[in-house]
Parts: sequence; structure tokens; C-alpha cells
Amino acid sequence: MDLEKLIEMIAAFKANHTNSTIDFLVHPQRDLDDKFAELLIVEVLEDSEGNTTIGDEEALMTVDNPSTEDLSELENIAQALHRYL
Repeated sequence: MDLEKLIEMIAAFKANHTNSTIDFLVHPQRDLDDKFAELLIVEVLEDSEGNTTIGDEEALMTVDNPSTEDLSELENIAQALHRYL
């Protein structure tokens, strides 16, 4: 995925969630025999007691059979995107 497309996806998500906090998460998953990890943009919701939950989410990137290094790189990207916001 190119950087321009990634920025467009983030801008569209932010435009649809103007009253929410936005964050980025790396979500490793196993589905039957497949192992993959997603870099997600998520809407963070907070209730009246200060508890947070995840609302809407969208996968920005997916890596099949990620190595430990791949997961580390996705975490670094998530941190950089968080600083970008």
C-alpha cells in the first residue's frame, strides 16, 4: 500500500468520527490455519465512568504469517501514525 492511500484512509475514518478519539492498534490473529496481523485504525469510546472501549475499526494493513520483526515494524508504524494525529 502506498503512503498516499494510507493517508486517505485515515482522513476518511477521521472525517466519519469527528467526536471520537482515534488510535492505532496492531492485532495479531489466528484464523483456522492462517496467522496474520492487522494494523487497525480504531475509534476509542469513553463512558461516563471513564472506561474505554473500541467502537468502529478499519484495517489499514494486513500481514500474512507475520514474524516477530513484522509485528515490531507494525507497532512502530502504529506509534508513528499516533504521533501523526
